Amino acid sequence: MLAKLGYSAKAFYDTDKGSQYTRHRHCLEGTRQKILENIQHWAENAGESTGYWIWGMAGTGKSTIAMSACNLFKKSEECALVASFFCSRQIEECRDYRTIIPTLAYQLARGFRRFAVVLRDIYNADPEIASKQPEEQVLNLLIEPWKAVLAFQNQRRVPVIVLDALDECTEVQRALKPLIAAIEEGKLAQIKFLFTSRPEQPVQLLLHSNQLNMPDIPSKVKVFELHGVEKDEVQKDINAYVTAELKSIATEKHLQELTELAGNLFIFAATVVKYVKGIKDASSQLHRLEKALKDNKHQELDQLYAGVLQDVIGENFEKDEVDTRWNILHTMVALLQPMTCKGIAVMASSGEDTVRVLIEQLQAFCFISAKDQCVHTFHLSFTEYITRRDKMNIAKYHAKLSIHCFKQMEQLRFNMCDLPSSFVPDAEVEGLQERIKERIGETLEYSSHFWGNHVLTTGPLVRNVTVEMESFLKAKGVYWIEAMSLMNALLKCGVLAALLKVSN
Repeated sequence: MLAKLGYSAKAFYDTDKGSQYTRHRHCLEGTRQKILENIQHWAENAGESTGYWIWGMAGTGKSTIAMSACNLFKKSEECALVASFFCSRQIEECRDYRTIIPTLAYQLARGFRRFAVVLRDIYNADPEIASKQPEEQVLNLLIEPWKAVLAFQNQRRVPVIVLDALDECTEVQRALKPLIAAIEEGKLAQIKFLFTSRPEQPVQLLLHSNQLNMPDIPSKVKVFELHGVEKDEVQKDINAYVTAELKSIATEKHLQELTELAGNLFIFAATVVKYVKGIKDASSQLHRLEKALKDNKHQELDQLYAGVLQDVIGENFEKDEVDTRWNILHTMVALLQPMTCKGIAVMASSGEDTVRVLIEQLQAFCFISAKDQCVHTFHLSFTEYITRRDKMNIAKYHAKLSIHCFKQMEQLRFNMCDLPSSFVPDAEVEGLQERIKERIGETLEYSSHFWGNHVLTTGPLVRNVTVEMESFLKAKGVYWIEAMSLMNALLKCGVLAALLKVSN
């Protein structure tokens, strides 16, 4: 039964799926001590607030702290980590608000037998419960089963749930709103919740909602501003980190310079370290470090990205070569899920070798995963830098990707997988997944899933693609729906409603 809840194992704090992402690193021993001590004190003391929201700008180490907090809770004799959900824009199921509550419920059921018994009864009464609105999910997947746990005993160790990087989850407010309401109303008594996010408005409004609506009543969610930590304290921790990573090649002067350039951004230091250690011999590493430190105007991560990109796409290339490389980068960051070098090349109308070489040259920022062969970025800030560099270009690339998607979907036809009979359910067709992989493939699958999202993101350029969209729907619309059914993705066809509004 638990396996049918629609949970995401990739969102667990300690999963090895997606472990290449920086969000799965923990703090270097001896760093962020005050913050972690505060978190541990909050978690282990019943008199403290039910919720704890750590917020801060990109690169301040929120996810690293959340990871370390999970480790602390696992080892503590006073509290216990009972569930976690680490959001990620890079992993589709980890950016989908609909998987948050089922994932928490799954983990609670694994840890509490009485919770599992009630959850099983609720699921048997309504097997579709995990696909219902978040309000129903919170009530039936969390509140009702938790009542059974509380009815029999108080918890010897304080249960703690960690939700990290809320801002990386699409429409997270839809799941967060009923969850926060349950916390404020005491319907999940004894459980503590640790949240981390950037200070984006939807999250901020919800986590501050009680203070805004009832300022005289203390909120059950404590707030901690991470980038408000004293700079000296952050600098000390960053220095400890860069010293541990680069002491074999760097002088004290180098380490101090890098520490100062990083400011409050751990990600700045981490990005320099990745860049420096991207080559094996010590002399080349030292050269890279000195190059990264050379421009004393580096105050933010953008300058580091700009410096490396100048080397990779700089004066040594002809204009058409520069244009090709920027086209690949813009295409890559506009894609809505990671693709292989071959897939990126198709969507960018470029050569696969050109894409692969570019990614290898940008190994400080992105890499080809050994697990899925897709290109991933180490940190969202690189994508944001490319996007910020030319906002209009991003709209243009979404328009271009829309057109590429339509071209790919010209391959769609009746019975794409040549199934022997329409009367046999897909689940009973032997080797169907292999057929889908062979007949549909990466770029056609991507195009079928995301063409509508690209059209909706073209902004003022949407009129440029509506003719192609209408032509596609008339010629291939039925075959597209058939293909989406084969891929068990019919829910994504709901994008048509939004597209019809745009086209009208």
